[in-house]
Amino acid sequence: LLAASGYTNRPEDFDDLLQLLDAELRLITPADPQKLLRGEAAEQQDSGGPFYQLTHDYLVPSLREWIYRKQLEHWRGRAERRLEERSAQWREQHDRRSLPSPLEYLTIMLAVPGTRRTSTQQSMMRAATKHYVRLALLLLAILTSATWATWEVHGRLQAARIAQAVSSASPSELPNLIATELPPYRRWADPMLRDVIADQKATETSRLHASLGLVPIDETQVEYLSTRLMDCSWDEFPVIQDALGAHRQQLAPMLWETLRDTQRPNAARFRAGVALAGFAPEASEWSDQDEAFLVRELLESNPDYQRTVRSLLRPLAPRLLPRFTQWAGDDQANDSLREAAAIEVTEFAPSDSRLISQWTAQAKTGQFRV
Repeated sequence: LLAASGYTNRPEDFDDLLQLLDAELRLITPADPQKLLRGEAAEQQDSGGPFYQLTHDYLVPSLREWIYRKQLEHWRGRAERRLEERSAQWREQHDRRSLPSPLEYLTIMLAVPGTRRTSTQQSMMRAATKHYVRLALLLLAILTSATWATWEVHGRLQAARIAQAVSSASPSELPNLIATELPPYRRWADPMLRDVIADQKATETSRLHASLGLVPIDETQVEYLSTRLMDCSWDEFPVIQDALGAHRQQLAPMLWETLRDTQRPNAARFRAGVALAGFAPEASEWSDQDEAFLVRELLESNPDYQRTVRSLLRPLAPRLLPRFTQWAGDDQANDSLREAAAIEVTEFAPSDSRLISQWTAQAKTGQFRV
């Protein structure tokens, strides 16, 4: 201290300096060299002169303990302490056991900016980042695989249920099944429906329903459905007609040809005409012969299905109504046809009071109850 102060040749001033530092400023304090030094270093010291120690050396342990306690009071401080402990372990051994845990890693990343980390701490955090990124990717892959497997199993089960429901559903239930329940599961259900169509042991009803389920996404089903339209039941007819609605332009020539082909069964011709009533009610191709044929076939059809057929022919009501009126007043027709015609008149023109009054005036006794 004497050499460092520059007072080598001024011992009195040096004494004053020691007095100032010790007695007044309390920056140094007398010390026992045997307690400060050990071994040969202590023996080499001149025991004749006084020794001094910086006062703050006594405070360092207490200050460190106080700082440590203050750090632990806040989560950022705890993160800093944990970073110091982990980096000390990392300095000694570079392995995964020395890396911070996932929670410690997140806390350190949030609490201790990179600019406040030492090079060792930066190295450890980079290693931890790589480790947890790989771990996160692995967990993501496992989670994705598990999710996909669950989705696949659920989809197959639901598709099997819906495919079975489509095959066995009543005609009135089919539209809702095909429009609402089937689309989300087509990925699995479509192959099942194709298997039903290809199965020679499957019933015609099941094959028809499977084809109806596929036609919205598979135009190859149009040919089969157009054939079935000519011989299906009247319960199935509206469903098939609606399913083929998007292909009406493609089917119209075939339907006109079938309607006018006297070599075909009347049932097929009638169904072709009913389909055209829905597909092309305003077409200029309609002839008197076409209208007369439809009217007679409706009047002679099974009364159990006349209401269904009547609703399908309603788009042609302006064309057919005069012919029904004519049949209702035809004295040459048998009573059952006249009564059926009377029903058609009241159904096709319930609000036409003039026509109803005119027809009532001409009605026979048996027709008044209609």
